[in-house]
Amino acid sequence: MTENRCVLHLAMDYPNRNRPNNTPAVRNFVTKNPGVDYFVVALRRVAWPWQCNTLQGDGEGDEKVVSMAFWGLPFGIGLVVSMWIVALRTRALIRQRELQFDAVHGHKFAFEGIAAWWLSRWFKKPLILSVRGNSDHKIIRYKPFARPLLGRMLQHAKAIYYVSAWYRPILNQYFEVSQEKQKLLPNFVKQRQQAPASDFDPFRLVTILDLNQYRDKGLDKLLHALKLLEGRYPKMTLDVVGKGSDSKIKEINTLIAELNLEAKVRLTGPIPNQELIEQLSQYAGLVLPTQHDAFGMVYVEALLSGVAVVYSKGTGIDGFIDDIKAKVGIDPQSITDIAAGTAQLLDRQQEFRHWLLRYHYQIKAQFSAEPYLSGYKQLIQQV
Repeated sequence: MTENRCVLHLAMDYPNRNRPNNTPAVRNFVTKNPGVDYFVVALRRVAWPWQCNTLQGDGEGDEKVVSMAFWGLPFGIGLVVSMWIVALRTRALIRQRELQFDAVHGHKFAFEGIAAWWLSRWFKKPLILSVRGNSDHKIIRYKPFARPLLGRMLQHAKAIYYVSAWYRPILNQYFEVSQEKQKLLPNFVKQRQQAPASDFDPFRLVTILDLNQYRDKGLDKLLHALKLLEGRYPKMTLDVVGKGSDSKIKEINTLIAELNLEAKVRLTGPIPNQELIEQLSQYAGLVLPTQHDAFGMVYVEALLSGVAVVYSKGTGIDGFIDDIKAKVGIDPQSITDIAAGTAQLLDRQQEFRHWLLRYHYQIKAQFSAEPYLSGYKQLIQQV
């Protein structure tokens, strides 16, 4: 019996000892594939050189992870040099441990993907890249001097996975890339046993976000949009789920008071994930007009709960739900468009709920891990 092939992963969005609260999406992808072994260098940028470290493990008992803090300037200043140093440190770690691997995967193309490219060349191993639209686009758009290097990386890569499906045509405007290399890789939903409920409150809306980023997530514009709609939908309410600093919560409450929406909008605070999933089906819709989002797992959780969504075009989940009828895409910069999208959701909620109940298992299969993990395993076996 042959051993599984091993992939060296470089990832900033990976829970680790330097940043344990990172979202688990990349970890779920890396660790849930029984056919592919792994070793992870989980990265975190720090502001000062003396804060750099290399710590064994992820803080949760996985010894196939190394937590590495690296020094880097904000706004992508000196990014290529920072990633070159990360590559040098990782190369030393590989040699020290005599680590054997068959491919290297950089989980953010224009960031740790640069370090992964050097490691791929030094060790003569195939390169795999993941593309996350918003963060990668900032480098591609505002660092034109980096584009020749990024183009070489794309040509060198064995496969390019889009966590942000909407960004695929944009990347292809900047670079010539073989279409055969390009694949989609959504974040995976946790397997759930319960099916969505058919009963719900027809005027109860929900939005779920980090309150510290409430402007980037569009909450301020959403509140103004609700103000436009309160006369048309007098029973409409909004639950705002999420945690934030005292100062941000105060800002949000001040805005709610200025708009006289105290009777319409409620800040629930954070709700544990499983409890939130159990409650989601009570709502008529999820409204989250975020301006920047790599994927947006919360939209998938809502759809699987039978809840229609108002989502932003050109970011987040856009591109993965083209065939799903129970959605309304809006311009997150436009208050009137957010209001129109929310009104459409409220007017068509029964139709949307029936559609989601009918096609629940097809949506669940679309965002399940198995086909993507199987395809990744097949790719690694071929390299």
